[in-house]
Amino acid sequence: MSTKTMLRYPRIQDLIPRARRRMPGFAWGYLEHGQSRETRLAENIAVFDRVTLGQSVLHDMGAPDTGTEVLGQRFARPFGIAPVGLTSMMWPDGEHHFARVAREVDLPMVLSTVANVPLEKVAPEAGGKMWFQLYATEDREARFDLVRRAKAVGVDTLVITIDVPVTSRREVASISGLPPRGRLTARMVAQATLCPDWALRTLKRGRPDFVNFRPYLPDTASFEDMGDFAARNLGRRATPDEIAEIRALWPGKLVIKGILSEADARAALDLGADALWVSNHGARQNDAVLPSLTALQKLRPRFPDACLILDSGLRSGLDVLRALRLGADFVFLGRPWFYGLAALGPRGAAHVADILSAELDHAMRQLGVADLSKETLAKLPVHGGTD
Repeated sequence: MSTKTMLRYPRIQDLIPRARRRMPGFAWGYLEHGQSRETRLAENIAVFDRVTLGQSVLHDMGAPDTGTEVLGQRFARPFGIAPVGLTSMMWPDGEHHFARVAREVDLPMVLSTVANVPLEKVAPEAGGKMWFQLYATEDREARFDLVRRAKAVGVDTLVITIDVPVTSRREVASISGLPPRGRLTARMVAQATLCPDWALRTLKRGRPDFVNFRPYLPDTASFEDMGDFAARNLGRRATPDEIAEIRALWPGKLVIKGILSEADARAALDLGADALWVSNHGARQNDAVLPSLTALQKLRPRFPDACLILDSGLRSGLDVLRALRLGADFVFLGRPWFYGLAALGPRGAAHVADILSAELDHAMRQLGVADLSKETLAKLPVHGGTD
């Protein structure tokens, strides 16, 4: 992005007002809001502000090294693009834009089971940077076939999400106009007309659907049929036996996402997980659970050798550094990438990467952190915490 764009939108939060205006109300309600009174949404972000880092500046230091290795892969930055379902509903062809940024900027993107572009089309665009997020569908053959399809396109890291045991009550999304199972309504059309760029791009690409489920339905299946299939197969509890079956089928790295407790962490490792993804699902599922950063602080001492990945609540490069200092091996962000796309169009996600990279570089220079190795981070003083 240009210097002018960075001057106008230097922080993630500066993108939000424009993004909100350019997205239909039902899409914004789905992206931005959570569940019940939404207290956990704010707390997810606030816990980062309570982490104070010390600085050490009276020593020589060159340009910081932000390179990071996770699960045997090295990336130029310690952050990636989290899986978010219905990506193209929130911004048309968002999956393609994210894949290009992953390839160009050298960071991982995780494609959702309920993405609106086939995984076979996204993987080549990502240039080996795509992971695949799997919901353990009720349909056993569909579940196994999704794993096989991910393997066939060269995905080497599979992420099983376990923290959606029931379909969420996202009340604000419903109030905003998003109907159950995504059926088109006159209210949605009216909202779309107020966002002409979104509407024109959607008309050009076609109505987003649950395209990765198409192989498991008759050729004559309608959008509503796919919505019904998704409703039947998602929002369910993945059993240990099901995860064990997937582990036996999957030859690559396995990540289990939605870990907040010591019991679930131990069970996931016993089932063969290579990494634990500490997440409260962006506070979209439950308004009473721990903020992810708080859970991370509790889990790291108990699992000192485990690979811990974190999401939920990160809104800056400084937050990325805070998370790494408190024990995360890598972090993912979700909503900020959509703020960039909606505010600035196809190159908006790249601008988000630029913001996070600039903020992380600045924080490391200011605090005297030369690299992101565990040894270096351990020397960085940390005060307070998230409890």
